[in-house]
Amino acid sequence: MNQQEAPTGVGEFLRDFGVPVVLWRLLQEVGYTEAPKYQWSRTVLRGQPWYEVVVRIPERARKPSWPYWMFHAEGMTPWEGAQVAALEVLTTICYQKREEIQATSMRLFPAVALSDPLVYHHQARLMESIPIGQDSVESASARVLMAVLELQLTRGHSRQKWQQLYTGSYAAFKMMEMAKNRACTQAQERLEETKVQAEQVIGLEHQVTELQMQHQADQNRIKELEHQLTNAHSKLKILSQQQEEICLYAIAVREDLKETMSFISHQDQAIKELNRAHPMEFQVAQRLVNHLQQAVHRLNVAFYPTPAPAD
Repeated sequence: MNQQEAPTGVGEFLRDFGVPVVLWRLLQEVGYTEAPKYQWSRTVLRGQPWYEVVVRIPERARKPSWPYWMFHAEGMTPWEGAQVAALEVLTTICYQKREEIQATSMRLFPAVALSDPLVYHHQARLMESIPIGQDSVESASARVLMAVLELQLTRGHSRQKWQQLYTGSYAAFKMMEMAKNRACTQAQERLEETKVQAEQVIGLEHQVTELQMQHQADQNRIKELEHQLTNAHSKLKILSQQQEEICLYAIAVREDLKETMSFISHQDQAIKELNRAHPMEFQVAQRLVNHLQQAVHRLNVAFYPTPAPAD
């Protein structure tokens, strides 16, 4: 039997023989034209996949006594859940609609409610009393009933085992609850500690933010000073170029002064000779020479100032 592994789905489970097929045969015999729909969804129970199956049977047309039915069942696969759900429907129909199924192949099905504590005992006795032939329709129906009843008995034994498993699981669950409560208490304590540490971290973050802002301000100030230093270097370079130009100009002026001094010397010699020949003209020329010498002295002071004495 192929297991249905989809997490959710809808089907009729009529392809392979089983309780859904038997149920559909009964519903067809009483006048149904629409097969039941089985819808399942998957969960995980104790690490294993577990399926919840819902079977829905519509109202029978023009028969208000056959209302809409919906049954829930569970199983390890959608197929297993569908078998259990279909068996629940079969048992309910045979118990509630006993008179209306007398003409069907399910008239031998035990009219015992699932809530009856002796339901499995009645089914076991009926299994022993069913005549099983080889060729008759009655024999075929009996074989179908045998399969269904054996499934019901197996289901009953499984419920007892599940009850025992549930008891053990409940004890384990209580222990898990206690462990969870302890873990929650410890987690709450750790949470309080974490809150205190978080507040401390927030305070440190504020300090770090302030330091980062101060660092950024210092970086901006450094950039500003670097910019000023760059401008100063540029200005110094320009001044150096101007100083070189002034030095070159001073050298040129000095050469001119030398030439002027040489000219004045020659003129002085000429004046002396002139003095000897013309005394009055000599005095005028002497005053002119003095003025020229004073002018040259002022030029020397302007271009070559005397350095100030060191303190």
